[in-house]
Amino acid sequence: MIIKLPEIGDINKKVEVIEIPVKVGEFIKKDDTIVVLESEKATIDLPSPNEGTITKILIKEGENIYSGKSIMELEDIINKKVILNKEKSIAQAGPAAKLMARKLGIDLETDKIIGSGKKNCILKEDLKSYIKDKRIESSEDNTDQNVKNILSVSAKKLHNSWRNIPHVTHFDELDITKVEKFRKTIKYELGIKITLLSFFIKVCSCALQKFSKFNMLLDLKTNKRNFHKSSHNNISIAINTSKGLLVPVIKHVDKKNIIDIALELKEITKRTLIGKNKLDDMMGGCFTISNLGIIGGKGFTPIINSPEIGILGIGKTNIKPIWTGKQFKPTTMLPICLSYDHRFINGVYAAKFIKFIIKLLTDIRNWIVC
Repeated sequence: MIIKLPEIGDINKKVEVIEIPVKVGEFIKKDDTIVVLESEKATIDLPSPNEGTITKILIKEGENIYSGKSIMELEDIINKKVILNKEKSIAQAGPAAKLMARKLGIDLETDKIIGSGKKNCILKEDLKSYIKDKRIESSEDNTDQNVKNILSVSAKKLHNSWRNIPHVTHFDELDITKVEKFRKTIKYELGIKITLLSFFIKVCSCALQKFSKFNMLLDLKTNKRNFHKSSHNNISIAINTSKGLLVPVIKHVDKKNIIDIALELKEITKRTLIGKNKLDDMMGGCFTISNLGIIGGKGFTPIINSPEIGILGIGKTNIKPIWTGKQFKPTTMLPICLSYDHRFINGVYAAKFIKFIIKLLTDIRNWIVC
């Protein structure tokens, strides 16, 4: 069978091949990673749709490919009568173990390693034991090089976005006293922890419905704007990982309540941090949120996640004395910032967008307008 690259987005379908952790003649199982791809700021592990032996690799590292592109030929195990009987002496190992072996400088065909898996298949644990017994130093340089490769691609795309898009950033702040009280109430009554980011995801979806210009994607080929094909709002979330900045997407936010969003955010963040994202997790975003509140900072200028039109930044909460008309009252304030493409969004429109977000978050009762 021929494995093709599946649909990876509505407009910008080009992705770059970062790594091919398998080789011709290798037997792989269903869902084993066969290609690592980079699209915009997202790094995606492409899983195998079936098990079998790879007979041909039709792409190469560094190549830009599109949806529908044939990437590999796989000899399905169901139709294969002889499975690599050519040399029993060659150690059997899955893609994950082989990738680890390559990074550690271990030659599975010459080094005598006894596998503990089924049919003596070599596992990652076997490689760790082998390293310990033989006192082989882990070659972290190779791992570092892989991470640097991903960071290099992300840096290039961020630079292109900053260079080619006329960024304007609008700064503001809001009183989150009521929403913080509401969060604590939900946790106490329902036992569910809802992060402040979950509330921002929901209100941004409401804002995108009212201010539809922010729900557009730029056609990178023609530099023209197109309305997002989906009638729903897909919110991208910037997450810092050991591989660099990754941007998974929460889909159809407008159809979900705050609890659904909180649970999905928790799950997709977990998958992103451990590198277990699905292909669909990283595609289809129309607006990005970058939250630096955990780290700190009163304000920053987030770079637009092209081909999107805007990105919202969240800073760190702080207590300020706010005049109520009679006295100064300690108030929990949160700085926020909105970067937008000034070719398509003017300052007045952006100000109204961010003021609408502030209105919704200042008093939960305003959510009735969503």
